[in-house]
Amino acid sequence: MPIETKMFPNGDVYSGEVNYGNLNGEGKYVFVSGAIYEGQFVDGMFNGYGKYTCADGDVYEGEFVRNMFEGVGIMKKANGERYEGHFRENLYHGPGVLTYPTGEKDEGVFKYGKIQGTGYHTYADGEKVQVEFDNGKFVD
Repeated sequence: MPIETKMFPNGDVYSGEVNYGNLNGEGKYVFVSGAIYEGQFVDGMFNGYGKYTCADGDVYEGEFVRNMFEGVGIMKKANGERYEGHFRENLYHGPGVLTYPTGEKDEGVFKYGKIQGTGYHTYADGEKVQVEFDNGKFVD
């Protein structure tokens, strides 16, 4: 596929493969906001494997479906938080591990952004305990 550079009226810029006028194949899309997507496109949408860097410094790398984090990926937040696991519609969803800037971790099954049910919490000193989570919090 031919490589093209496209400038959009809003100031966004795309450089990459184009097929029949659509962004298709490998490319890089730079938003006027400062966000950047590098990866696979299908019919003008982020689709397949890619890396999205937010203007605030958060970085997601993994699978995309129709412009959304969908499938397996890693989200590294500017504040030091890191999630590695499954995503659905841009949210943590499915098996995953959330590591906090303190070094503590929560491991288990996430539903729509929050850890739920039986899982594990690892303290910064390495002690790992089985816990119950409800809406992202330990249940007593």
